[in-house]
Amino acid sequence: MIYRQIIMRRILILPVGLIPQVVTEAIYALAMETPQWIPTDVVLITTATGLERIETQLLPEGDNWLGKLVEEYELPEITINRKEIKVLEDSTCTPIKDTRSERELMIAANTITELLREYCNDESTEVHTVISGARTALGFYLGYAMSLYGRMDDRLSHVWVHPEFEKHPSFFYPHRDSRTIYSLSSPEKALEASQAAVELVDIPFVRLRYGLTNQQIEAPLSFTDLIQTVQKRVKTPELVFATKSNKVFADGHEVPMPPSTFSWFLWLALRHVDYPHPDNLIKANDATLALEYLDVYKSIVGEMSYEYETASEILSQGIEREYIWEKNSRIKKNLKCVLGERADIYDVASFSSRPNTLYGLDIKRSHIRISN
Repeated sequence: MIYRQIIMRRILILPVGLIPQVVTEAIYALAMETPQWIPTDVVLITTATGLERIETQLLPEGDNWLGKLVEEYELPEITINRKEIKVLEDSTCTPIKDTRSERELMIAANTITELLREYCNDESTEVHTVISGARTALGFYLGYAMSLYGRMDDRLSHVWVHPEFEKHPSFFYPHRDSRTIYSLSSPEKALEASQAAVELVDIPFVRLRYGLTNQQIEAPLSFTDLIQTVQKRVKTPELVFATKSNKVFADGHEVPMPPSTFSWFLWLALRHVDYPHPDNLIKANDATLALEYLDVYKSIVGEMSYEYETASEILSQGIEREYIWEKNSRIKKNLKCVLGERADIYDVASFSSRPNTLYGLDIKRSHIRISN
């Protein structure tokens, strides 16, 4: 049997403004980790102005600070491929100089969204994004895109640099040997660059991609369209019982249920609305609860119906645990067929533990509406 070997590419993505030092600071911090995380690809998101700083300070044709870091710490080869410097451009392919206006910010948001979609949908990649290094908005968009597309092994972090060295034009990473630079706030104050503290701080984030469909993850959506798509998945719950037509709606979708299941679900909803927790919960073998449920069932199918007569006989001594399980299971199944993962929001919940388990709904009362 032949197995396809997936070559893992480690993608480091950073926004870069006027302080390209964040690139060498991030790579230094990653190299100091145990185990090291050395990027195979360095992807920089920048403007026309930021590109000039990258060229003059990081690349071989300039001061080559990235090359100096690699050589000084004997790291595996790390280069910045020109194709992986993503300069933000407007609709006419003209590089923008800054990200201040709403139009420029949307260009940045869409560029970042597409980049993260591309790299996070590639099974051969592991992505690490660093939100330091540019305007706050760019870091926000990068973090948000990671939340939308990031997988379990992808990371989001921030580079912390000691305040005296942060944004210092002569500081790019802590050197192995002694190197003196002078404070920006007190020019006569000498600073030892080899002693500078540079740390990588991991930022936990919610991975929303697992609540999206494959089609939604793979579609090349703009940042705004993607947010709208996700918002639909996390919209405010709404559970509606139309008692005149004996229909139940969740998230605006009808959830088909036979009369007995609908009545049971409606009864639990009425208790949830009318009584405070935990008085709204039900338990097995309670004759009073059985009569209460039968009253709701009678209002739905009629007192003379065969279904009502049968239920009255079964519940004459109370609601047995198996009866509760069977009704709850049917509700769960019907919700799941229509809503998928969203069914859990509306499902009947269990409280306490056996043999004293209690059952009831677990959504806000304000999200339930009962109408004629």
